[in-house]
Amino acid sequence: MIDYEYIRSKTLEVYIECKVKSFPLNCIFLLKHYGLKCKKYSDLSLAKQKHCFQISEDAFTLNDIVFYNDNINPSRIMFTLMHELGHKILSHTDYLNKQSEIEANTFASNIIAPRIAIHYSSKNYHDVMNIFGLSEEAANIAFDDYKRWRRYIITHNNKISELDKNFYNHFYNKKAKKFVYKSSECLICGRKMYNTFNQDCDVCTLPRYTNSSYDELNCQLLIAESNWLYGE
Repeated sequence: MIDYEYIRSKTLEVYIECKVKSFPLNCIFLLKHYGLKCKKYSDLSLAKQKHCFQISEDAFTLNDIVFYNDNINPSRIMFTLMHELGHKILSHTDYLNKQSEIEANTFASNIIAPRIAIHYSSKNYHDVMNIFGLSEEAANIAFDDYKRWRRYIITHNNKISELDKNFYNHFYNKKAKKFVYKSSECLICGRKMYNTFNQDCDVCTLPRYTNSSYDELNCQLLIAESNWLYGE
């Protein structure tokens, strides 16, 4: 029997402990925070690589070292790394146990794309892929699970659980006055930006020019002007 609420509560503990406020996750940082070193398969000798592939095509943990295949899709790497963190956080002793594998997968899916964050950011599984970095298959699973989560709330008089309230409070930004799933800085003036993947803020938005030298010069002048106004 999988205790989904317990697993979700453990992901929230990680967010709080590691001050996670923005997606996509920095998986390597999270692993290191919990005492797990990371080693790429490609950095090992051919003989050791062969041995690693015999154990797993994706990743495995040995003596607090996560060995992972860095030649697979980045979204698959992310999920694999969080799967290994799940084993650690959930205190699994038998990694090959079927229930442990399901729990680690559930942990990975929820920590990469918490359902409440999907609610505020995504209209379909394509959004989940783009915003949180999941593969198409994993994004489909996460979005379907989100729809089940939403239906449960709707059929219970729109009341959310204490756990979901805690999720909301963790990601609610008082300055922005909203739930924030993405926090970044404008590359030009350094202003804080919320829930956008643009590289420049509304004030500094640069027209998406063609590659002509004239347009490049205009871009440079706009950046120079912004630096003069707001400081480098």
